[in-house]
Amino acid sequence: MKILNFCFVTIFSVILFSCNNSMQEKQISQIDSLYKVVDSVSFKLNKINKDTIKNRFQLFKVMNDTVSKHFHEVRNDESWSYICNFQNVRKPFKTMVFNYDLYKSNIDSSKKQLIDLKHDVEKGLVKEKNVNSYLKIESQLINTVCIKVMKNIDQVNAQMKNFDTVQPYLFNLIKEHKAK
Repeated sequence: MKILNFCFVTIFSVILFSCNNSMQEKQISQIDSLYKVVDSVSFKLNKINKDTIKNRFQLFKVMNDTVSKHFHEVRNDESWSYICNFQNVRKPFKTMVFNYDLYKSNIDSSKKQLIDLKHDVEKGLVKEKNVNSYLKIESQLINTVCIKVMKNIDQVNAQMKNFDTVQPYLFNLIKEHKAK
């Protein structure tokens, strides 16, 4: 009878441990997936050169002031589309310049949270229901940060090309106008 009880307790413990271990592996897998998302966004943000954007934003402001001063003299059907396209540069550049460090901080914070959560799950320091709650919160925060950062990165990349096309045209237009 004692052997039967011992076997029952042993089998029950193994089943319970394997279920718990399976849940733990699932949670770690979810944490790793979230980390990969954050790491991917971090990589894309790091590809953006903050100083280049800052310099281009400064060039934009100078050129915009110049265009504003000579707007009525240089405005024609052809230059109007360039002037309008040039105005599209301002917001994405400005947003990236002023939010780059915040984006980086939010991403680094999310990475640290996920690393700490993974450690706590692996060591069994957090209850299962709490882990699921933490995962849900982190997932929502990561989603919000990633959407903001990726949207701004996409806009900046598009406007870099726009800036490189439009700014030289406007510069030459103003230069020609001043030469007259």
